[in-house]
Amino acid sequence: SSFWLSSLTAAQKSDIAAIHLQESQPISKPYKLTLSTVSRYSTAHYYAGKLQWQAYMNVGVNIDGNGGSFVFGDDIILNPIFSGVKF
Repeated sequence: SSFWLSSLTAAQKSDIAAIHLQESQPISKPYKLTLSTVSRYSTAHYYAGKLQWQAYMNVGVNIDGNGGSFVFGDDIILNPIFSGVKF
């Protein structure tokens, strides 16, 4: 099994991985979950779900299952596009 959606191309997987590596570095953006970081489009701060969501959105795939203000792990895991993917 894989964490990747089967519909992703190799280039999309590479782009997602690059964003994860770039944005999760200690010298990069701070990890922060507060009401001031709620904008999912801001790249000033990250929290785990937002980093995942923005990485996938960068390649045109919306992994947020409920469209709320925050993107939590459950919003991603429970999204029907991940049915059949084993985490």
